Amino acid sequence: MGVGSLLMAVTLKTTVSRKVRKELDDPKPHQLFLGHYGVFGVIGLLQSTFSLGGSLLFLHVQAVHPLLFMLSGWVSSLVFSFFIYTLVASFGNVGKAIGVLFLVMQISGANGAYPLAVLPKIISGISPFLPATHSITAMRAAIGGIYSNDYWFAIGALLLFIPPLLLIGLLLRIPLVKFNHWYVSKLESTKDRGMMGGTTQEGTRKTVQKTTQEDVGTVRGRRERLREQTDRKIMKATLGIVISDGIGAVTIEEVARRSGVAKTTIYRRYRNADDLLQRIQPEVAGLPNFNDLKPSRSGLATMLRRIQDCFDSELGLKAVGVVLSSDNATLKAIAAQVLAPAEERFVGFMERGIADGVFQNRLDYTFLFSTVLGSMLACKALAGQEAGGERQSGKERKSDSWAENMATLLWPNVCAESAR
Repeated sequence: MGVGSLLMAVTLKTTVSRKVRKELDDPKPHQLFLGHYGVFGVIGLLQSTFSLGGSLLFLHVQAVHPLLFMLSGWVSSLVFSFFIYTLVASFGNVGKAIGVLFLVMQISGANGAYPLAVLPKIISGISPFLPATHSITAMRAAIGGIYSNDYWFAIGALLLFIPPLLLIGLLLRIPLVKFNHWYVSKLESTKDRGMMGGTTQEGTRKTVQKTTQEDVGTVRGRRERLREQTDRKIMKATLGIVISDGIGAVTIEEVARRSGVAKTTIYRRYRNADDLLQRIQPEVAGLPNFNDLKPSRSGLATMLRRIQDCFDSELGLKAVGVVLSSDNATLKAIAAQVLAPAEERFVGFMERGIADGVFQNRLDYTFLFSTVLGSMLACKALAGQEAGGERQSGKERKSDSWAENMATLLWPNVCAESAR
């Protein structure tokens, strides 16, 4: 409840806008203070009701006095919320800091986490002055039974925090608010002179806003790059498991072990291994772009080389071969995600050549793309077998010259009569 009260003070305004004050015919300060607290009080009561009611109904906390257990929560929520509300309404941001300090002190010194006998004397000395100490005492009495009216003494001690808070909120708050306004205005004027050498406050605001936007953009860009790197590690590890051990061996634990990515990070992206397989795709170096290529013999060779570079990045080409040869529907969907856009651009390049009169228009270029892909996979497999021993110096691998050799083979069969 203390944490909930602090969150309310941080997220909700503790002041009333001028528009609302005018609509209410300019009520007096004490009316605004107490009336606006009603919002915090109602939310606090709802928090305690759900919290303690859930403890009784769902966690089955066995309280000797259930109603008194609920009453202790309601009184505690009202005292805690009024405590934080008064601090923030009177001291502004300083009040939030004081609230955080009190929250930390109550966690350790309210006789809830550790017995006071084992804590330093300074902690046990301030314990009676912390609201949470009496709140915990009242709840314990409601759960275990009331002895020597300890429950009612604890409730009375909680209510004793209200008078000094009313004194601060009703009498001392007005001069404190004026002091806060003066302090903030002086602080802003100091920033203006330091940052802009005496320029206007509007100029300072624009400069700070621009700097903040640039910093946010830099942070977002860094986060996106880190996320992409993590996604690539997960993809690479998953495809490595599929290639070496089969799709049935893919588990979140194994992917985490091979990728070096924490299981919690993977679970934030994917619900389970099936979800990972459905959303994964082979690691490729970006789909090739052929718009800058002129339909010609050299353009055809360059296009084939780009296709090879695209699918031959890290596990890319080998993974494509595995998914194409599998009957698994998920793996076939993975292949379609990568191959369909590449096939579309390949056919688009050939159609531009048909329009320019360079390529024949009677060929099935979709089938030709499949032929090119099959040749590339076969060449990769043969090159892998030859690389089993040491590679001789000066000897070029078959995969290194595949694009040029394939262009030499295709050109006589795809070029139009006028281009020969």
